[in-house]
Amino acid sequence: MGVVYPLVLNGLLVATVLTCAMGRAAILTPRFYRDDRIIKIGVLLYGLYFAVLMMVSLLNSADSIVAVSALYELRELVFALIILFLLSEKGVIISLRFYVEIFTWCSVLGLLLVLLNFMGAIQPITEVNLDNLPGGGVNSRLFFGIGFVWPNTWLGSPVGLERLQSFSDEAGTFAFAVLPAILLAVYWRMKVRVYVMAVALIFTFSLGAISIWLFITLFSMLASLVQEGVKAKRVFTFLLFIGVLLLIISFFPFDLFEQADRYFSAKYASDGEDGTSIGQRLAGLEIALNAIQEHPLGFGANSAGVSLNLGHASLAVGWFIPLVEAGAVGWLIYVLAFGLILVHALRNAIYSTNIKRVCAIVILINGYAAFQRAGIDANVWQLFWLIVYLRLIGMNANDLANLAPMANRKSETISVRAVVG
Repeated sequence: MGVVYPLVLNGLLVATVLTCAMGRAAILTPRFYRDDRIIKIGVLLYGLYFAVLMMVSLLNSADSIVAVSALYELRELVFALIILFLLSEKGVIISLRFYVEIFTWCSVLGLLLVLLNFMGAIQPITEVNLDNLPGGGVNSRLFFGIGFVWPNTWLGSPVGLERLQSFSDEAGTFAFAVLPAILLAVYWRMKVRVYVMAVALIFTFSLGAISIWLFITLFSMLASLVQEGVKAKRVFTFLLFIGVLLLIISFFPFDLFEQADRYFSAKYASDGEDGTSIGQRLAGLEIALNAIQEHPLGFGANSAGVSLNLGHASLAVGWFIPLVEAGAVGWLIYVLAFGLILVHALRNAIYSTNIKRVCAIVILINGYAAFQRAGIDANVWQLFWLIVYLRLIGMNANDLANLAPMANRKSETISVRAVVG
């Protein structure tokens, strides 16, 4: 994986650049309306943060890991700029539809892998190391051809019930990646895909992702009850889905509630011991804060993951990773930039009635996830959502009508024509 993944990613980048060059793709100018001034400032501040990060990385480039990581950061920025300036409105539509299709099939394969592994009917093809950066620690997974398994890492492992992670590095990563696909499928009324991906999400056993999904679902139902009146069918379907799922879980060969209590205790024990999930994060944060006091300018790209020695702790709080990498000044710019972007997303999540609301919720979810996982801009996937959100808020009503559910598209198009006329 240390060879294949970088080659594939770089290959996609080269292919995209060549396609745009041969097709003479028009360079688009992102549109911002008067109400979008806040996010425009946020984007400009993020550009300033990136410049600070590159400068700090240059100062620490004697560390080969920092130098290589800075090149990786630049590569991801090129991906983002291509999407921002070269992807057409139709391309945005295709990419979001394709996103749902990809995660539907990943969910199907993931559920199949969990079932076959639980039954002992499948054997791994090989063991691979998921680290693609030289100098990283050993991060091995079992590869089954239809997905990865990280064996013996949670309470269900002794009975053969491993967490669903599909082709991602771990179950939590897949959980937060499939959430946007679920929201898009709900918006486009793809009921079968919604149920398939929802079951896959539950079998990741990711507390953070499942809790935010349930919160969004229940909040949407309550909002619908207030705005549109009681829709018994919708409530009944959700309750039936949860009931059937609990019935299936009741056949597990162990006491679910007892194991759940142990699982919660391992993550959120009140004494905050280093062995707990929260304890490890707090220990890593303490080490990082002490280190940044001695080096306020920061340590450069990826230093929080590789170059900075955190001992047995883990700096898995994405909001503080830029503090280590870009220093105190870069971190303040970073927090301010994404603070403005999240405020803008919150406003669209409340007041928008089209697909901008879905993507705004995704941005908010990524901001929430950064408190327990990597930063909101940590990889190509997260940058993709940021750029798509920027593109959507710049689209006019006619463009957004093409992204509406099929049942509403005709009425929205008629209303757009009426307004234009």
